[in-house]
Amino acid sequence: APTSATSAVAPAIVSSFIVGRNLIAMQRWLVRRGGPLEGMSVGDVTAALGFGVVEHQRPPHEPRLFPTHDTVLQPGDGLILQGPLDELTDLWQENVKSAAGTKA
Repeated sequence: APTSATSAVAPAIVSSFIVGRNLIAMQRWLVRRGGPLEGMSVGDVTAALGFGVVEHQRPPHEPRLFPTHDTVLQPGDGLILQGPLDELTDLWQENVKSAAGTKA
């Protein structure tokens, strides 16, 4: 039930569940040029932002579950991030704004 509800209000949600009083979501991402994740390592995403990186894919390679902490994120990389839904949503909006800014 949480996944159905969250996918209706937040884009690209692949799963969600409740931990204590927190709604935790897994969300599909595209690392964008100038976006908040470009140039960060997987370890930085965890340490600085508090999100887990469940999956990483750098085309044309196959997706990799639980990439190493030293994997540096580049534009075009696909991710599945895991964290509190409200915080993922805020970062998602920042990512979308950065994409809009690069088109101008």
